[in-house]
Amino acid sequence: MSTADRLRSRALLALVVMSAVVIITGTVVGVVAPGAALGGNEDTGTHADPASVSSERDLSGLERQMADRLASRARSGSLNVSREDARRAREALNGSEYESLLNRYADVAEETGQVDRAIAFRRVRSDQLELTTAIDRYWTLYGLYQEPRNGTFEYSQYNNTSRQEIKRDLARQLEGEWQTIKQSRSELVTSQRRLAEVTGENVTASLDTINESVREVNVTQQEVRDEQFIETRLTVEADDRQASFRDPLVIRGRLVTEAGEPIRNDTATFAVGNQTLNTTTDDTGAFTLSYRPTTIPANATTVTVRYAPGNQSLYLGDAQSVPVSITPVVPTVDVSVTPEQASYNETVQVSGRIGTAEAGAGNVSYLVSLGNRVLAANRTAHNGTFARNVSIPTSVADGRQTVQVFAIFDEQALRPTTGSTTLDVAATETTLSADATRVDERTIRVSGSFATAAGEPVPNQEITVRANGTVLGTISTGSAGNFDTQLTIPSGVGSAGPFDSISTIRLEFQFEGTGTNLRESRTGGSVTLSSPPIGLWAGGALGVLVVLAGAGLGVRKIRERRRTGVSSQLDRESVTLDTGHPVSEYDTQTLVEQARDRLSADRPQEAARIGYIALRQQFAQTSDAAGQTPWEFYRDQTDSELGESASKTLQRATELYEWARFNSSSESVPARDVESVLNDIRELLSQSEFAD
Repeated sequence: MSTADRLRSRALLALVVMSAVVIITGTVVGVVAPGAALGGNEDTGTHADPASVSSERDLSGLERQMADRLASRARSGSLNVSREDARRAREALNGSEYESLLNRYADVAEETGQVDRAIAFRRVRSDQLELTTAIDRYWTLYGLYQEPRNGTFEYSQYNNTSRQEIKRDLARQLEGEWQTIKQSRSELVTSQRRLAEVTGENVTASLDTINESVREVNVTQQEVRDEQFIETRLTVEADDRQASFRDPLVIRGRLVTEAGEPIRNDTATFAVGNQTLNTTTDDTGAFTLSYRPTTIPANATTVTVRYAPGNQSLYLGDAQSVPVSITPVVPTVDVSVTPEQASYNETVQVSGRIGTAEAGAGNVSYLVSLGNRVLAANRTAHNGTFARNVSIPTSVADGRQTVQVFAIFDEQALRPTTGSTTLDVAATETTLSADATRVDERTIRVSGSFATAAGEPVPNQEITVRANGTVLGTISTGSAGNFDTQLTIPSGVGSAGPFDSISTIRLEFQFEGTGTNLRESRTGGSVTLSSPPIGLWAGGALGVLVVLAGAGLGVRKIRERRRTGVSSQLDRESVTLDTGHPVSEYDTQTLVEQARDRLSADRPQEAARIGYIALRQQFAQTSDAAGQTPWEFYRDQTDSELGESASKTLQRATELYEWARFNSSSESVPARDVESVLNDIRELLSQSEFAD
């Protein structure tokens, strides 16, 4: 090298180093400077974020301001529950502004140690909402009751029904709303008083307004009662206070009107505890009930008997209590499953009975589980029987699994218990398909689908994605069994050399199936990444200066080195044929056959390399390929008149060659991929334009 050349080389190196320094410095300043420039005025007003208030005194002041606003809202919500304002009050209580104020106050109260205040405000708001909603519903129904069929309400359920029957049905609904209002009013009074205890707020005016609003409903409903119903009196007594599910409580009673007239020979419905019992009164209004306690608390000392007339009945209900002493009983749970074998997403029926030899336990809760996975919940029929269809989820492992039915009780007249049987869960074969494309330098987009072998999509399953053996992430399938997302390939996976711009990444998609009734499934693929060679990237920002200063000399020397290195690499190809001679001494057809022989001998690495050299040797007969890297050769060929099929075959052969020669992992080139490429090479060489 001449002295002038050496000087130009040193000048080029200096400019490259300078470029790197400028780029790195600019990047750091760009990251740090924006943060240093941030600033602005702090808002310490009423709407301040509690985290931004600097002192406890400021925070206490903010808490007081917000508490005053909430107290005002609480008073307003209680003062506006009258007939005219109930709807507006409900809408205000439901508004997002009130909810937002409560949430902000909760944050502040947590900082000041006043969490009980936040809870009290939230409870008042909840109780106000329940009461105003019930009052609004009551007055809406009452408007319909006054003018049925006035065109403001759809009475399709009352076809061929008289006006009087409609009014009676509405009156029964008004009775139910009235009971709700009385209960809601009691709960709101309690929560208002609690708020007064923790805040010192005077709630007298609020309570007075609540009571006045409820009194208005009481007066109105009494008028409705007088118009539509006859009040009744109920008397009851028990033969013995001892009761259990096996030994029922016998209740005797009499039902008469408020005037003392017996309700004769009437089919009457009674609610006893949480059960509904039907009976018929005799000529004197007398009746008998047999009550088997189920979900009443085991420590109960009384049980309520309530007369519950139907919607079209002339009578109003009445209630009385009788003393009781409960002896708890453990019922039996009989379970069967049909069919006895099933696989993923197939339906089986779990049926049986909860009760004792004396009777079934009606209207009690139960759970159905399979392999410790709860699949269904329901209540038994009146005779204690149950039947529930359930589908087999993926989360139950294949094999013999236990089906359990839990009778749910908690310190009640019936004790919790379980019944079980078994079900044979068969494994299901699966299929996985996937594809990958490059998004940018180190990001790829992966998409595909997961299904059973029968083609049924499987949602909510985890697919693990690996690149050259390194886990990139786990993807969950969607409702249609598909997935489509982007993943980042770490810089250490499949990185190109300092002067290489393309690397092929081998991908593997796997569903492991562990803990499920689905078989494992996997598929593979590959993606080609390209990036600027790192030696050129460092001086990219000052590329124009580099070219002006001596790019000609630098580029020429780099090209000479790469050609020399690649040429010698191909010349020293270590794969030899059985004769011991280098592959370069054989014609193309012989090389292809030798590649297939290596594949048959389970040596896919050598087969991939020989196949590529055969194809390159054939194409090189019509081009100047000396010293080109595999990807330079590929780009040269695809820039020519090479057809789409030939170009695709060369690309795949190049990818496999680089994998076989440069991959550092212990996993071999997939034999099926090599076989496919060799078949394409043989077919390509049989075409006239590529034949020798």
